Amino acid sequence: MNKPTLGQNDTIIDTKIESIKRPCNDIGKEKKWSRNCPKCSKEIIYKTKSQKTYSSKINQICKRCSYNSRMTSVVLDRYCPLCNKIIHYRSKFKRSHSEKKNTKCKSCCIKGENHSMYGKHFSKDHRKKLSDSHIGQTPWNRGKHRSSETRLKISKNRSGKYFGSNHHMFGKHHKRESLKKIRLSIIKQLKDKVFSGGQVHPAFNKNACKFIDEYGKQNGLKFQHAMNGGEFFIKELGYWVDRYDKEKNVAFEYDERKHNKFKKKDRHRMNEIKQHLGCKFIRYNETINEIRKY
Repeated sequence: MNKPTLGQNDTIIDTKIESIKRPCNDIGKEKKWSRNCPKCSKEIIYKTKSQKTYSSKINQICKRCSYNSRMTSVVLDRYCPLCNKIIHYRSKFKRSHSEKKNTKCKSCCIKGENHSMYGKHFSKDHRKKLSDSHIGQTPWNRGKHRSSETRLKISKNRSGKYFGSNHHMFGKHHKRESLKKIRLSIIKQLKDKVFSGGQVHPAFNKNACKFIDEYGKQNGLKFQHAMNGGEFFIKELGYWVDRYDKEKNVAFEYDERKHNKFKKKDRHRMNEIKQHLGCKFIRYNETINEIRKY
């Protein structure tokens, strides 16, 4: 027999019946089965109802609580083989790995022969590269100043620590070999200064003298400095000027990195010299690589 043909109304009724049997996931909210963890009361979400019923029967806890319980059951500490200090590890693998290699704590690894640089020295080229890389960099503590409260705390903590028996050299003496080395190094420094045409006191920087000579040639200035007749001394003020040109009445100061701590003091000194000599003042800042005229 031939099947009867369906009309328009019959097709609409059939689609309604099918939609009731098979609800679409996109329409309406999705079903969610959840329960709270018995330990931390965190919400645990399940994909099916059977998973929820099974976990509630077992009284199952969340993943974080189960991980913490496993970690506490495993011993993750061991003692340093040298100083018997307790070393903490985050995982069982790291602890077993360190036991196989018999690794030491951080403080023992840095000391003496265990240090990575023990018996090694940087070459002159490498030192030069390191010094050149730091030129022009602003220091981390630039513009930062300690408050009066922190200064008082530091002074209280340090008071009495470096006097008498608390001093690290109390009851100790330098060996003859070390004293000999110190004496010879000082003599060498003095010889280098004198033979190169420099002064013994006050101390000076050879690189600064070379830099100022080049600056003087470019700008038509003849500076008197430590390696060219000695630094100019002002008797009335008790100051040595790093570089001074008498003919053109120009003073030059080479500010190294340590001068960043004494900015106020250097300004006061500069103003006193300017008033006394009536000269022009030039300053070069090594950290910023900048020349300023005052």
